[in-house]
Amino acid sequence: MTAAGLWNAGKAVLLRDETDAARLRSLLCHLPMPHLAADLGCGAAHDALVYRAAWPDALIVGLDSDRLAALGWRQGLRGGERFYFVRGDAAWPPLAPHFDVILVRHPDLNRSPKSWIKALRAAAGLLAARGALLVSTYSLSEIERARRWLDAEAALTPLGFDPAALAPVGLSGRDRFALAYRRA
Repeated sequence: MTAAGLWNAGKAVLLRDETDAARLRSLLCHLPMPHLAADLGCGAAHDALVYRAAWPDALIVGLDSDRLAALGWRQGLRGGERFYFVRGDAAWPPLAPHFDVILVRHPDLNRSPKSWIKALRAAAGLLAARGALLVSTYSLSEIERARRWLDAEAALTPLGFDPAALAPVGLSGRDRFALAYRRA
């Protein structure tokens, strides 16, 4: 196990399967190097340290509606500069900046499709020119649903990457399926 983060009974614990972290790193390297990045539906900073390792100079903003997520960010990233948490709904993000990269990882598209279609459309609107959006899911049905929604966004073009160049999927299935788009 290596450091990355896990929410456990109200406390952030820095543990994560290295295979999950390697998979995430292999996805992040296909995105542009951001100055400003957002993780919509971030939870309790599970992967913030992986983001920091990939993007050492980026300002990273996590957005989640869960009040406990803020506690996880504060405890798990104590002393971590250039990390910010914003409490809010990803479907109606209380954010105005244009991000170079937006991550939407593991949205529950099958259980909450109306909320997540709004969130993905909002994410597309928060991207800077030439900014990238990465969506990853556990299931094929969810990634296909996201693809249908995002392919309809005129301002986005698919940003291809070779799945064979990605690190293997861990036992948890995190980031098994992924899509990337770039704002025109």
